[in-house]
Amino acid sequence: MSESENLKIAKDLYNAIEQRDLQRVLNLLSEDAEWYMPGSSNTPASGKYQGHNAISDLFVSVVNSVEFEQFEPQEWFEKKDKIVVLGYEVIRVKSTNKRAEYPWVHELTLQQGKIIRLREYLDTAAISEAFQH
Repeated sequence: MSESENLKIAKDLYNAIEQRDLQRVLNLLSEDAEWYMPGSSNTPASGKYQGHNAISDLFVSVVNSVEFEQFEPQEWFEKKDKIVVLGYEVIRVKSTNKRAEYPWVHELTLQQGKIIRLREYLDTAAISEAFQH
């Protein structure tokens, strides 16, 4: 069975993220896309980001604050306009040199060949602890 167009777009997004290719990430998102990352006040990237400028700021904040030792999308599920990705990552916080490792779930919503929403579900406690000095 061949991959759907939405699944190809989602996989391209994760390839772009792994390569830290911000322009490619933005090209896959609608102009007013929403990206939500939960977290506490001590994690710089937590919050809701809307539009390319805000998502660019998110991307830069993440790249400047953590080193990804492992970023691995593992399973993909699709239903209509939704893609759900199960994955695992290991990060090292640059300011504290502490590591966090955790599974994650991302929910992507696509419309007309663009990602309009991405919601992350992950272990916010582990990430928050890694940011604590």
